[in-house]
Amino acid sequence: MAALFIAGISLSVFGWGMTGKITGLGIMLIGIICLLMALWIYNCPFAEKKKRK
Repeated sequence: MAALFIAGISLSVFGWGMTGKITGLGIMLIGIICLLMALWIYNCPFAEKKKRK
């Protein structure tokens, strides 16, 4: 989870530095996907507890 978070932040910052290029946008989108995956992994145990009740 930490690796996904760090990769997501670094890809977003690196893509942001490529302002005006479409590849920068693609890199930022991959970074956002990594951040969302880390958030999903973090929230999975909490979602399972709600389903059991």
